[in-house]
Amino acid sequence: MNSTARKYRPTKFSDVVAQEHITTALRNAVKTGRIPQSLLFCGPRGVGKTTCARILAKAINCENPVDGEPCGECPSCKRFAENASLNVFELDAASNNSVDDIRNLIEQVRFPPAEGKYKVYIIDEVHMLSTSAFNAFLKTLEEPPEYAVFILATTEKHKILPTIISRCQVYDFRRIPVSKIIERLKYVASEEGIEVEEEALFTIAEYADGALRDALTLFDRLISYSGNKLTYKDVTEALHILDYNTFFEVVERIMIQDIPQLLKMWKDISNAGFNSEEFLHGLARHLRNLLYLKTDTGAELLDVPESWRDHLKRQAEKISPSYLTSALLTINRYENSLTFASDKYLTTELALMELATLPSITPRQARPTEKKTLTVQTTESPAKQHTPQNQIRGRKQGTEETKSTNKPAPSLTKESHLSQDPTGAIIQNFIKWLKANKNSESMRVLNYLSGTVNKPLENGKVVIEVEDIYNKTKSLFSNWLSQNRQYENVTFEDLFVVISVSKGTPDAKTQNVNNTIHQRLTSEFPQTKDFIKILKLHGSS
Repeated sequence: MNSTARKYRPTKFSDVVAQEHITTALRNAVKTGRIPQSLLFCGPRGVGKTTCARILAKAINCENPVDGEPCGECPSCKRFAENASLNVFELDAASNNSVDDIRNLIEQVRFPPAEGKYKVYIIDEVHMLSTSAFNAFLKTLEEPPEYAVFILATTEKHKILPTIISRCQVYDFRRIPVSKIIERLKYVASEEGIEVEEEALFTIAEYADGALRDALTLFDRLISYSGNKLTYKDVTEALHILDYNTFFEVVERIMIQDIPQLLKMWKDISNAGFNSEEFLHGLARHLRNLLYLKTDTGAELLDVPESWRDHLKRQAEKISPSYLTSALLTINRYENSLTFASDKYLTTELALMELATLPSITPRQARPTEKKTLTVQTTESPAKQHTPQNQIRGRKQGTEETKSTNKPAPSLTKESHLSQDPTGAIIQNFIKWLKANKNSESMRVLNYLSGTVNKPLENGKVVIEVEDIYNKTKSLFSNWLSQNRQYENVTFEDLFVVISVSKGTPDAKTQNVNNTIHQRLTSEFPQTKDFIKILKLHGSS
């Protein structure tokens, strides 16, 4: 009994999957009688190179071609179907790669076909020929007899001599998309009377990596394993593939920063026989799918079953795009380091811990766009200082007093910890953290702000060094916030608000709050003026 791949091998150009740009050209060549005598078929394994070569050989010798296709009924077509044709010669260049093998081929070319119009020579894996064999083949390939057609097939076009390529019509075959492989597998399954789950077909198609022949071979193997009903579980067990639901669970644990459970999950995955490369690669693909869904047209890029698509959409809504980008870069860095890692298990643990501690996992809510005001505490009388109506708030409430500036500063929302921090303790703690870090970036920021490095503004424009300090400060502030969960509502924009309210021409009421903060800043940062300008420049954009 033939294998599925051989049984369902295309016999017409119209049956070839996802190579229309090639089959159309070959069919038109047969229709018009303009048959090229030297062709080079290039492309990955299992995409139809040898199949198209055989169909072309069959079509150009067919006695009654129909629209460029072999009829399948004439004596020539029947002999082709029975592998009894004397007009087709197949040579495996991997095992016949010497000059003597090419000389024997050239001797055969001298004799015209006993029947039919053309003698077709299909040389598979032609890149395996030696340089001497290629050179011996040049003259015959350039000026073959009118009845000879050479079809060369290779998976490694770059290994073929330019002098050979220049004498051939080159056809580049493409990888077959997952969706096309699934369609073909569904057709085969219906013909064979086999019930298959959609997730199982998707997994087979993805595992085949664009090669339909590999997909059909896998399908054969899995049917032998499971019988007439093929489930997703059968596929993951037989092919030893990590269940995709595992990645959903891993990301859920990352979102809630459950590091102990993450490490336990990785231990179970490792004990099941999966290595670090497989796990990190699968996790990266899952995060990439989530990132696709964060864009307007990203859903079109997804090639997953519908049941997974809905789950992906729900999970994508809980994660910010910036986190997904950072996570993908982190995984890529750890994947690269696995090559040189002495302990890959530990490296994967470190990757998971870093993924769980990256800042901004969940998307931030959009800030209100309406006109903002700043409410401040007054010092008119001791009694008023303790009244709830005069505490700092970000919106009008009760009998709050508000003050709008010419260009209103962003408001301090009541959810923000900064609105409850008029003494500048958050800024003070951030400065202490910078000093404790003692790394190059932290010291550079502190050196600038303390006046050690004098880089003022020039003509109202931000100097490159100052701009860089701003970006580094923003990055360090985000890292500090991620380590201080009590400030989870604080953002770098809030830091801008606290500093920026000390600028302009505030009235006496506003100045009461600003004075303490501004004194804190200027005592630590002699160059606060320049830094405020940078913050105002970015905060207003």
